[in-house]
Amino acid sequence: MWLDASQFSKAATVTRGKGSVEELLCRVEQRFGKNAVAVHRVPHVKGNLCTEQHHQSIHIELVTINDVRSALKMSRRDNRFMVGDCVVKLTGGWAMGASLIEPCTMCDLNDKVWQCASSDARSRRYGWTVGHVTLPFEQVVAGALHVDDLAVFSKVWCQRCLAKKVKRTFPDDVGFDVEGEGPTWKILSLIVDIDIHSNIRFFPNNPHKWFGLGLENGQKILQMGWFYSSRVQRYKDFASYLTGQPLMYDRLVAGEIEDMFMHMCVCIAE
Repeated sequence: MWLDASQFSKAATVTRGKGSVEELLCRVEQRFGKNAVAVHRVPHVKGNLCTEQHHQSIHIELVTINDVRSALKMSRRDNRFMVGDCVVKLTGGWAMGASLIEPCTMCDLNDKVWQCASSDARSRRYGWTVGHVTLPFEQVVAGALHVDDLAVFSKVWCQRCLAKKVKRTFPDDVGFDVEGEGPTWKILSLIVDIDIHSNIRFFPNNPHKWFGLGLENGQKILQMGWFYSSRVQRYKDFASYLTGQPLMYDRLVAGEIEDMFMHMCVCIAE
């Protein structure tokens, strides 16, 4: 099933999330004895843990853990923005679009997953038990967490019980709601389908397929819209959309051109 933390940006406790990041940084320092990250300046960004004495070059940028702590300290005070001439203060939740919302959200939610996976006592507290037996967390449930979207699978519990356990595991202010369930459901830009043999398959989710085929009069989600003016809609905006869709499709279908052909035809028709 697919669950969405719908209240995260509205009501989630910022202090708790940043505390989870701080605990993660402390665990990294204690476990690995490293206090910095060497970030390689390559198209696909990658990095590795190191110490502050690591050699820097034009190809590597060194980010210390203290730099991360300073950024977190700054983000605690980053709770105001302008609307015209008015200054608006954010009283709670996370600022949508802020630079640290994605990593802090992931650390805040993944901290609960880490607690269940690293401690049988915590796993029992949140209800991840089979009767009176406590099995390893990774043997009874599987999932993928993308920022505040959660895809979760289990052969042990029914959908209702699974949703109940997820909501019990995460804080109340996160507000996880079920967005899709059953053998076939949509999550973000893909469709997940589980066949009778428990094989998981993925397909691109194009909400405009019927519009592209001429069976609907308008787009459900306005992405490009009708052409209005070259001053409003630039060619590079269209080009980035038209090239971005095939790249996304290719990643989802893992290069299988037969699976991609129909989706590309619909995209071109759109």
